[in-house]
Amino acid sequence: PLLLILMGLDLLFGRRSAIGGILGALIPLLLIAGVFWLVFGGRLPGWVADSQDPRLTVETVEVPLGDLTEARVHLDLGSWRTHISGLQGSDNLLEGTIATYGVLDFQSSQQGSRAELTLGTRNPGRSDLLTWAVRGEEDWRIGLSPAVALDMELDCGSGAGEYDLSDLKLRTLVLDGGSGSLYLLLPAERGMEIALDVGSGSMDLY
Repeated sequence: PLLLILMGLDLLFGRRSAIGGILGALIPLLLIAGVFWLVFGGRLPGWVADSQDPRLTVETVEVPLGDLTEARVHLDLGSWRTHISGLQGSDNLLEGTIATYGVLDFQSSQQGSRAELTLGTRNPGRSDLLTWAVRGEEDWRIGLSPAVALDMELDCGSGAGEYDLSDLKLRTLVLDGGSGSLYLLLPAERGMEIALDVGSGSMDLY
């Protein structure tokens, strides 16, 4: 979009006069300088700066298993590399270690023996470019109980993923992939319902 704007400005002003030519040369430089100012340290209004803090936080989440026998789990994974596997010897339905530059968005509810879980983040950072530039090698690690019948929804975004679901009691799986590479290992049992949209990324499916 920025290139199209610059081409339009050049057509309108750059070829009409010497002053237009000078303006046509200055405007791209000013726009580029403005982008760098905003992304790499410009002083933004307080309400904007508060919602675009690039500092990394790492949080853990747990959901006790209790008397649960089934659960719907929706994971919004964004741009983070994520590892999903079955829990061994745990009294929890879910255990997760989540890194984010924004705010952890985790919701959990229970009705009878069924749980509803949603996990993701919001306000991810000053910009995707800055988040990518300052991010380290932190991964998301999520474990789920193999004792509960699961209906899973995975929004994979642009992050790579290693999803070992072979130990889980998987009933349905809806996977919406993005541009990241995915490794998906399914349970050996048949009878589950699966819908896969890989997107522009690659997938190894077993």
